[in-house]
Amino acid sequence: MAYDESFDAFAEYVRNRLSRPLPGLDFQLRMAPSHREALDTELARSRPHKESAVLILLYPVEGAVSTIYTIRRADLRHHGGQVSFPGGRRNPGEPLSETALREAEEEVGIDRAAVDVLGALTPLFIPPSQFMVHPFVAVCCRQPTFRAQPSEVEELLEIELATLLDPPNRQTEQWEIDGEVSDVPFFAVAGQTIWGATAMITNELLEVIC
Repeated sequence: MAYDESFDAFAEYVRNRLSRPLPGLDFQLRMAPSHREALDTELARSRPHKESAVLILLYPVEGAVSTIYTIRRADLRHHGGQVSFPGGRRNPGEPLSETALREAEEEVGIDRAAVDVLGALTPLFIPPSQFMVHPFVAVCCRQPTFRAQPSEVEELLEIELATLLDPPNRQTEQWEIDGEVSDVPFFAVAGQTIWGATAMITNELLEVIC
């Protein structure tokens, strides 16, 4: 997505938008598999869960705004082989925004000193892994030099927001998941399938920036 105004102005717009009421679970659920239980955040908090955070990093590339995903190693215990935002489990006593920055630094090699956290999207509960995921939106004023952590990341995936907004790249198929057939919406980009929690968080992000 190209913007006539400067990237700084775009970042300030996103910061202001995140300070107002968010699109929330309704927009996340538009990209949820049909079998997924629709738990709101407060109900999910009443269940046993673990806290985690992810970083949605926005940065300019030749007049457009891009973001970075990771393709997780296939042999990982949770969500192996899937496309995810960089992130992970919260350390005891750690602010969740710091969790997102620390994990992004470890997984994709960003310099956290060059990153400005603008705000947070709606927390999302992940039933299979029992994680409450807190998505944080951040910006970097120039395209970072990324370095994938080989123990967790198979490949890095840089995607322009305009690509995610292009209607043909938003698709739905029937998949069998845990023995149950579900309608699964996903983003089909760069030869990859972005689905599940990552697609749900992405959809709320896109609503915020539009």
